[in-house]
This record gives sequence, C-alpha cells and structure tokens, in this order.
Amino acid sequence: MGDRSFKLQVRGIAYAYIVLGSLGVTEALLELIVLGSISLDGFSVLAIFIGRGLLRWKEGSRHGALLFAGLGIFGAGVASLFLAIACYGLLVPNEVSKNLSVSSGWIPLILVIAFSIAWSMWQIKLLAGSFAYDFFSAERARLAEQLAKRKWQFSLREGLLLVTLVVFLLARAFSGDIRYETRAMTNSITDGGAIAGLEYGVKFDRYKVRPVDLAYIVFSRAIGSWSPCVKTGGGSSHFKRDTLYIETSDGTRIALPAEHQICEIIDGTLVWHDLRVTFDEFNEFQRPSHHHYKFAEFAEFVQQLRAKAETHD
Repeated sequence: MGDRSFKLQVRGIAYAYIVLGSLGVTEALLELIVLGSISLDGFSVLAIFIGRGLLRWKEGSRHGALLFAGLGIFGAGVASLFLAIACYGLLVPNEVSKNLSVSSGWIPLILVIAFSIAWSMWQIKLLAGSFAYDFFSAERARLAEQLAKRKWQFSLREGLLLVTLVVFLLARAFSGDIRYETRAMTNSITDGGAIAGLEYGVKFDRYKVRPVDLAYIVFSRAIGSWSPCVKTGGGSSHFKRDTLYIETSDGTRIALPAEHQICEIIDGTLVWHDLRVTFDEFNEFQRPSHHHYKFAEFAEFVQQLRAKAETHD
C-alpha cells in the first residue's frame, strides 16, 4: 500500500469518527433543548477525540480506533449469535411461511451486522501492524514541526470548552420553561352503567429541579365508552407547553391549565370547581382501590384528610 493511499484511508476513518461523534453530541443538545433532559453518549465524545487524534497521527487515537473496531466485531458476533438462535427457533415444521414473514424484518439488522464487521475489519487491517506504527510516528513528527511554527491554533480542548459554554447558556435560557404531562386512568362505576375517567396534569420545570406541582384535574363520565378529554392542540408530542386543552359540547376549546384547578365533564357538560388540592393530597386519594373517580367522592376525601391533619396538629 502506498503512503498516499494509506494517508487517505486514515483520514477517511478519522472524519467518519468525527461525523458520528458530532451526530451523537447534536442529538444530545436537541434532547436538552426540546425535552429538557441531558443524555450524552460517552462513545460520541470519545469518537470525536479519536477522529481528531487520527488527523494528528496520535498513537493513542490509533489504539482507540482499534479498540472500537474490536468492540464492533464483538458486538456483531453477539448479535449474529442471537439472530442464529432466533432463526433456529422459528425454523419449525409447518411454519415456513411464518418464518419467512418474520425474517424479512431482520434484513436491516443483517445489513448492520455486515457493515459493522466490514468497518471493523477495515480499521484493524489498516491501523494494526508495524507499518501503521512507523507511518504514524513519522507523520506525527512532521506535523509537530509544522504546528510549532504557528502562533495560535484552535485545539479540541478549546472546542469542548466552547460547547460546554453554549450548553450552559442554553440551560440557563430555558431553565424557567414549564412543561406539563397528562396522565389518564379509567374505572367503571355502577350507577347507570357509566364509565368514569380521571386525567391530571403534572407541572414541573424543564430540568425537573423545582418540586412537582399538580396543574389540573379533569373528572369525566360517559355512557357506553370513555375517551380522554384532555387533548393536544399542536406542537411536539414530547413538549406540550401551551398546547393542552379540553373541549366542551358546543366545540369551545379551553386551554389548560386554567384559572380553576379542577373541573368535571359529564356527557359533554363542563363544570368548574373552586377546590384546590396539593399533589400529595391527590396521591393519597389514588392509593385506595375502591375510589371511582367521582368529584364528590374526591372532595369528601380531601375534606376528611385535611380534618385529620388538623386533629394531629
């Protein structure tokens, strides 16, 4: 293999690591902005370091790429083993058609396994051995001589510091944002054969630093079948700020949370209640299994709970 061909292939691997790592970091930043949660894959950061190091012909990056290649072959081997076990379990008499329909969904997995093996073997073939070691040493010495003549250069360390600063500023900018999550449950009741449902919204800041608050409670009853009353009027399915509403029988949409915390919908008729409760009181109501999600029963339960607390005080 010529020196020029070797250098081009190493740079191709380096840029591939940088691109893959950058995609992982970008996904983490989008998740931080949109969902308010931080989930950064350590392999993405390592991939950027390895790619940058390969461009600088660093020995440690060469070893890191070989380690990744070894892990890729190991992972592909494990995936192939599970795939073989699944195929063996499906290859039973009189179920050939079922096996073919199920195995057709495995084509993407087979392609991923084949690509992982080919990608890993290419790296091992290119970066392992004495030729790669000698070439890296010579190129590293030459590059160090060129860098020594420069007065300033943008290093990877400075780039990571810049990314950290940007993430911190974004976190500060969105720290006061509020999110709501709606949770629903149903329970059949005996009077008139109606189905009772209860939906409640939990309020918290984007990074879940502030205490959880109960934003709204919607009691509802319907004859025959029950469906959720709280709907989403647009926006992301994960990020529901200012998109939740309930719809009355005449088609009027009322945004949630509203001025009142609790409302009741009976066959499309909306009734607001002045009672306000804490999240702890609501959780106490959910514990017993005999409740049927009626507002009257809930109000009586809260009154008894508060009277009991005053007695203990």
